[in-house]
Amino acid sequence: MKLKFCGLMYYNDFINSIKLKINLIGIIFYEKSKRNINIFRIKDILKNIYFFKTKKVGVFVNPNLIFLNKCLYEFKIDYIQYSGNENLKSCIEFQNINKKPWFKCFFLKKNIKNTIIIKKNFSFFMIECYSGGFGGKGKFSNLQLHKTIKKNNYILSGGINELNIKKFKEYYFLDLSSGIEINNRKNFSIMKKIKLNV
Repeated sequence: MKLKFCGLMYYNDFINSIKLKINLIGIIFYEKSKRNINIFRIKDILKNIYFFKTKKVGVFVNPNLIFLNKCLYEFKIDYIQYSGNENLKSCIEFQNINKKPWFKCFFLKKNIKNTIIIKKNFSFFMIECYSGGFGGKGKFSNLQLHKTIKKNNYILSGGINELNIKKFKEYYFLDLSSGIEINNRKNFSIMKKIKLNV
């Protein structure tokens, strides 16, 4: 199983994730998110960190191309995560320009048709529980709504934590943010338990 820790904001968050050999770490570039990180601050944090095999994911919501490319190259982002209303055409157009691998986040509502659309158009994507806006709220996606999708084709996100992580061992890729926090701060002890339990 692979892991993505998202919404990292402090130097120790990055260092601890690298120590645990987490596959992907998410840096949020969306001002309305409580985990958004100022570009000047992230630049200062990243300048003295070597990431080894851990890859950086830039999380964007309906970004303009100038801002997107600035973040990609200034912070050496490895993957783009689109978490807004971006359509397939715009994602492909951006990739033709920046040459970066990307994946799309879909917010799953109570409608099985969502999974059919996803499966038809994308080979790799992320599923997040819909919570009335962009970004997760630590809520659990109803697995019955997307049980027909191949489990190695997507990142599952929403409501996963140290208490229920073992239920998801059959899944290929898990994303956690609030599930590795105490009082809105990433907690190394919880991060370590998550890693040990997968």
